Amino acid sequence: MSESTSETTEAVAATKTAVSKATVTKATLITTQTVSSAESSMTQAQATVVQASRRHGNCDAEQNKRKLQGQK
Repeated sequence: MSESTSETTEAVAATKTAVSKATVTKATLITTQTVSSAESSMTQAQATVVQASRRHGNCDAEQNKRKLQGQK
């Protein structure tokens, strides 16, 4: 009877360990995906800012060019 109890205890411990490892793995995966997604969003935001900055710079350049040519 004690062998059966011991085997059951070992099986329960092994199951708890497996569930714990699976939970940690899932949490790590979710965290990695979240960080990756955030980095991607940041990169996209930076690209948008750069594009807007270039458009603004081009607009300023056109306005300055017109001023030099005496146009409005």
